[in-house]
Amino acid sequence: MPTPMTAEEQDLRLRLDEAVRRIRSTLNRCPFVDELDYLDDTDVEAAAALADEANRSLLDAMSCTDALESLRDASAEAALLCATSRTALGVVREVLTVLVAAVDCRRAA
Repeated sequence: MPTPMTAEEQDLRLRLDEAVRRIRSTLNRCPFVDELDYLDDTDVEAAAALADEANRSLLDAMSCTDALESLRDASAEAALLCATSRTALGVVREVLTVLVAAVDCRRAA
């Protein structure tokens, strides 16, 4: 059984969870990339603002993960959370990169 998380680890986990909730909420409001061609300029700008908001939350989540990784004598649960977080946040970063590129292309059209 993994070692339980310390109070400091739990605090960082809660901050990470909140950042992830913000990312999910923001991405749920974003249009799909293939929908951008059918949106008016106002909606495209709204999509750009949502992508920026998601990127800020992504940076917060990455910061929490960095802080967890930097703790001395981290619990096994914290180490597992860091590995999972790095993988998931990498996927989110790729999704946001594609979305931002699509928005930029749509703006240029």
